[in-house]
Amino acid sequence: MYVANNGESSSILKPQHHLVAHPEVLFLDEQEEVDLVTLDDWFTNNTMNLSVNDFSYLIMDAQGYEGQIVQGARETLKRIEVVYSEVSVTNLYEENTQMNYLDYQLNMFG
Repeated sequence: MYVANNGESSSILKPQHHLVAHPEVLFLDEQEEVDLVTLDDWFTNNTMNLSVNDFSYLIMDAQGYEGQIVQGARETLKRIEVVYSEVSVTNLYEENTQMNYLDYQLNMFG
């Protein structure tokens, strides 16, 4: 993970235009390794006895990684009623999901 000095701008994706759009945010030289799991796998394997049926909203603010979250939530999305997401219209991060593509993905999954 690319770690930012403000915490909230940290991302799995490498910062790109973010460096220009928000020059007050600095990214540390060191990256932090994090484990990733899809939502579908998390709901299948969680130890808290939570089911996707316990939820009706999916809220995403993943600094450009929203498209990958959707890809890993195909089964989860079948049971979700509302998706609320922060999404970019420019490349703040390398290969970040942009709004038109996220709309396309979500429409694909109904």
